[in-house]
Amino acid sequence: MTIKMNLKTIKDKVKDEVLNLSVSELEDVPVKEIATLRKVTNLDLSGNMIASLPKNFVTLTQIVKLDLSKNMLAEIPEDIGEMRQLKYLDLYANKISRLPLSMSELKNLKWLDLKDNPLTHAVSMVAGPCNNNKDCQMCAKNIVSYLTTLKIQLEEKMEEQKKINLETAEQKPEEKKKESKKKKRKNAEKQSSKLNLTNNSKKDFNDVRNETLSTESNKTKSCKNQKSTKIASLSGVLCKFLAFTVLVTFVMAFMSTVFITVAPLYNNEQSDIIFQYIERNTNISLIKYHKLSIVLLKDVTEYVTKWSNIVYKLFNETYDRYFNEINNTIIDEL
Repeated sequence: MTIKMNLKTIKDKVKDEVLNLSVSELEDVPVKEIATLRKVTNLDLSGNMIASLPKNFVTLTQIVKLDLSKNMLAEIPEDIGEMRQLKYLDLYANKISRLPLSMSELKNLKWLDLKDNPLTHAVSMVAGPCNNNKDCQMCAKNIVSYLTTLKIQLEEKMEEQKKINLETAEQKPEEKKKESKKKKRKNAEKQSSKLNLTNNSKKDFNDVRNETLSTESNKTKSCKNQKSTKIASLSGVLCKFLAFTVLVTFVMAFMSTVFITVAPLYNNEQSDIIFQYIERNTNISLIKYHKLSIVLLKDVTEYVTKWSNIVYKLFNETYDRYFNEINNTIIDEL
């Protein structure tokens, strides 16, 4: 459903020099109503459903800042160059694939955003990324200069074609044939020479490029290999050091545990003297750990003897059950 705005509702949306008609579900631009507001220099039409701009849109020559982002525009007016006061133009997120040559006349354009549009490869390369304010300023400058050169080239071609048409119109039929043959020969010679030159230049360029690429790839490979060998050697040293420290701590802990547990069993007095000396110097209660280790040792020995008795009993039962029966059957057969 198209929403139309009258002059009163539009005036209500004017603040200072800004007319904000963004996100208003507009499909058509009320150009006549906006044209009456001569003080408005900033026009915001972003976030609407505008698919095309009317022909009289370029009559809004007082507009300095124009925001048409997030619409459905497939193209912009061919004579947009008449809006010479434009300094800021936002066309982000539309469906624009080509730009009119008249944009080259926007000499005051300082800011342009063409992101998220299906532009041709050449135009998108000229426009650049436009990710920040500086990029958008460069985009405006590059697009205007690019379209200016295209316009000049087109005008030169048109002038050449006019001259050719005038010359051919003035010449006689016989002279026309001779001239056409000469031109064809000259063009063929030029094209052949150009082809030879381009082929030779391409070959030279490809040879140079291949040489530079090969040297660069060799350099990068050697640098990568050196880095990888350094990293591998450092990681190997670190792994060996960590493994050695873990092994040493494990052996020391095992030996100290065995010493605390077994030493008092052989010489209780001497071990008490050693434990007291260590406790005075390190504040570690070895006697407490010794008692705990003795209890743990007793529990372990009891557990082992218990399960060994169970295993021995099971072994005897299985032996009596199976092997005695086999021996009895063999004896009976004999």
